[in-house]
Amino acid sequence: MRCFLIFGFLAGALTSALAGCQWKASERNSILIVAVDRLGVTRAGCGTEKDDATRSGLAALCDESVRFSHAFTTSTLSAPAMGSILTGRYPFRSGLRHNGGGELGTLSSSIETAPERALQLGYRTFFVASAPPLLRRTGLHQGFEIFDDAIHPDSRRLHRSAREVVDIFSSWIGKLGDREPFFAVVHMSDLLVPWQPTHDDSGRARESTVSGQLEEIDESLGRLWDFLKSQNRWSNTTVVLVGLQGDSIDIRAGEIPALDLHSETTHVSLLIKEASRSKQPATTPRETRQRASGQPAYEWVPKTWSFDVNVSLADLGVTLFDWLEAGDESNVQFDEARSLRSALRGPGESIEEWRQDERWIASESAWARWQVRESIPIRVALRRGPFLYIHDAIPTIYNTLTDAFEVAPMPQRNDRTRELRSGFDSLATELGFRPFPGVSAADQLEEKWARNYFSQRLGARSTPNTKADDQRIEILSTTSLKARTWIELRRWESGGALGPEPTACSRLVFSVDSGLGFTSSTEAEIARLCPFRSAKEIARWYRSKNPEERDRLFESIYRVDQQRIAAVRVAETSLALGQIWETGSTRRLSLEGIESLMWQPEAQKLRQQITRRSRSLPEL
Repeated sequence: MRCFLIFGFLAGALTSALAGCQWKASERNSILIVAVDRLGVTRAGCGTEKDDATRSGLAALCDESVRFSHAFTTSTLSAPAMGSILTGRYPFRSGLRHNGGGELGTLSSSIETAPERALQLGYRTFFVASAPPLLRRTGLHQGFEIFDDAIHPDSRRLHRSAREVVDIFSSWIGKLGDREPFFAVVHMSDLLVPWQPTHDDSGRARESTVSGQLEEIDESLGRLWDFLKSQNRWSNTTVVLVGLQGDSIDIRAGEIPALDLHSETTHVSLLIKEASRSKQPATTPRETRQRASGQPAYEWVPKTWSFDVNVSLADLGVTLFDWLEAGDESNVQFDEARSLRSALRGPGESIEEWRQDERWIASESAWARWQVRESIPIRVALRRGPFLYIHDAIPTIYNTLTDAFEVAPMPQRNDRTRELRSGFDSLATELGFRPFPGVSAADQLEEKWARNYFSQRLGARSTPNTKADDQRIEILSTTSLKARTWIELRRWESGGALGPEPTACSRLVFSVDSGLGFTSSTEAEIARLCPFRSAKEIARWYRSKNPEERDRLFESIYRVDQQRIAAVRVAETSLALGQIWETGSTRRLSLEGIESLMWQPEAQKLRQQITRRSRSLPEL
């Protein structure tokens, strides 16, 4: 009996403790981050007139948010920018520097992420990606129970629309308990692909423009806010809308868009609606019914004002950790970044404190190291107050108060310029940055040529060139590995050319000397000459006389070929977007290699068999 009583007492205590933990977890506010590619500071739509009949998610959020009018991305590339949001660290601290995977394209597992902290505290965590490069291989999945990057691009669709992303997120939320707090990221890439068609709620087709895609995002956010309110989650959810990079439309002379560190590509939208639990008694009939049913009654008191001090996406990341800890301290700091919680309290002493701080803000681009040569330094721009410094071999400094469009650098021989340059130079060196030497005129022209060609091929609006540029591009394209080869591939595909010239790889794969067999040395030589998938299987299929072995090899080749087609679509889109998406130069060369092999005359029978197989399958 004594044991039974002791056991009952312990069980009761444990139940009470668990109930207390559950109550504490349920008291936590949820966090939702909506990250949008190319959502520049002017695209959030705050202050614009909206038709009352239009479901405008942007206008609704503007009405309840603090707007950070001087927010800057930490990188012009999406993966490192998102890395700063999730870690509270600049890319040069986190190690995630570009979109291409590998050493500089993968977040180190030793870096703690905000979702990892949230998971430890009892939050449910979820990430839904709409397009490359925010894929699992970037390491951004750390801490997310579900990291949904199930994107299967094809010729008709290269991303998941804002509507689809919202539906996926809403479906996940619907499966949670009523009081379970969540930490979630919703990624929208619609502004990257303006040529993709969209439709509004009534089924009317929108314009295939950036404005049309912004309408898609706007309407989808309105649906999302309505859903959160219907689930009684709006008031106790902190909502962050943030751009990952700016929205440059006109290309600056002498700049590659992904390398441009002026404000048009680094100045982003940042709106924060903090969660708020009402401490006032419920007064409306609905609130009274909620209280009678045991549901908490919430009341949101809008805090709409603008915080006009330089902040970065790394600061937003620190703020996430600060919210998760739910402490009173609002000046948490990681390395060079600090929490924005004090900035959310409203105008007054907090804004003066930030202004007097004279902090620097950094934005970088590792595009040239990723796409051109690994030996090229990473480019960086530093801001302090109104001054923007770009750490090039010939550095430039702009006073953004007197030169808002950053077209007239401060005079080099000016004493004030020398003083500023000395300080910025020392800071850049301290942070580990070398002066950026620039890319060659040939590299710039080649990138421009590839972007224009593939923009036109995919239906995107390309930048018009002068006649002189067209002639120079045509001359340089004959030696271009990044674009010319792909155009030849298209010609083979359309029957406009005889096919690729034989290579050492194709000669070995399609060797008719069956007396050699397929030895380990042959396999090793194919791996050396053909550094891409399925070359070995194609060689075996071509030589084999065994029907069962040929069928087995064909299945393997077919699966790889379908992956190749999807990868080609992504690579073409990456070229159309200025090579900022996710396909690096190494992967493109690999794709070119397998395509060249598949379009050799000896592979015609294999291509026909793959085509018949593809046509026999139902469309998804």
